[in-house]
Amino acid sequence: LTASGFAAQRNPAIDALGHHQLAAETAYSVAYPMLAMALHAGFDELHHSALKQLRVLRDHLSADDDLHLRYNLTHHEHTFSNWSRGVAWYAIGLVRTLKLLSPEQRPDDLLAEVDRVATWAARHQEADGTWPCFIKEHGILPDTSGTAGIAAAIALAVRHGMIAPHHRATAERAQAGLRPYLSSDGWLRGVAQSNKRETHDIDIQRMPYRVIGPWGMGMYAQLLAALN
Repeated sequence: LTASGFAAQRNPAIDALGHHQLAAETAYSVAYPMLAMALHAGFDELHHSALKQLRVLRDHLSADDDLHLRYNLTHHEHTFSNWSRGVAWYAIGLVRTLKLLSPEQRPDDLLAEVDRVATWAARHQEADGTWPCFIKEHGILPDTSGTAGIAAAIALAVRHGMIAPHHRATAERAQAGLRPYLSSDGWLRGVAQSNKRETHDIDIQRMPYRVIGPWGMGMYAQLLAALN
């Protein structure tokens, strides 16, 4: 997208991208590339818009003990609450966007959100280091892609001085917990299926059905890189 393309898709009611719905993954797919473009080309307006995107997501998707994947701006409805892969997209997007800025340029309120998410995730981490597919539902299987993504965000945040060093232990526990899910040829098993309606949407996420998904391996690679 060009700068004008980003501007054309902005919802003026919220001053962010999202026509009828806000989605957590836009922290990674919108705010992150938007700020990268802004810094590379000197677009001050896009710089403001990228940080605004993160704040709008925070204000509409996060709460003290919940983090939602989506928020419908028309019906004011949250869906896929505490879905671990959604938490991962949100957290990685938040951290990677702030990583583009020098430490003194990173807004305090967004750094506070990084710390809040890391602390909240650690509170719900399973004994084996993974997170359930829906983070607070401890009776269902983990989603290894969500686990890897959340841990990668935490490890990156520690590495770049956004949160306290003690959070690294959370990411290390996750890495250890994911090792049994690696296949002999290097793929990450135990990934929750797509959350699209053609795959039975939310129902299949709570079933013991898991796949090998390339996005899981990508998140695991980010975790390894952040820890090493």
